[in-house]
Amino acid sequence: MQFSSEYQPVNRGRKPGSLNKVNALIRDAVPAIVEKVIAKALEGDTTAANMLLARAVPPLKAMNSPLYLESIPENPGKFAKLLVQSMMENNDPQMVANALKSIMTANEIYEATALEERICALEALVR
Repeated sequence: MQFSSEYQPVNRGRKPGSLNKVNALIRDAVPAIVEKVIAKALEGDTTAANMLLARAVPPLKAMNSPLYLESIPENPGKFAKLLVQSMMENNDPQMVANALKSIMTANEIYEATALEERICALEALVR
């Protein structure tokens, strides 16, 4: 007999959503376990409290404070110098590094766009 979909039994395998015995036991025991963990946490068990908080409260993400500058120069080099000076004035070094990376990326985009415009202008002169 060849293997094909025509020769398969009608009710083969486990039904979708069905659980094996171990998973069914765990599912039935979960409410009692959670109640026990909550009770232990309320009694002062820090491990139980940490377990509950790790699941219930999302972790905090680090946020940088805004970077305030008096003016923003048009020249990227002057802008980078201003950022470095602001770092020397007790601003967060990581925030300044991120700002410098952003300036470099923006400058690369500007250079690529300017180069494309010049090439298009030269091609228009040749035609």
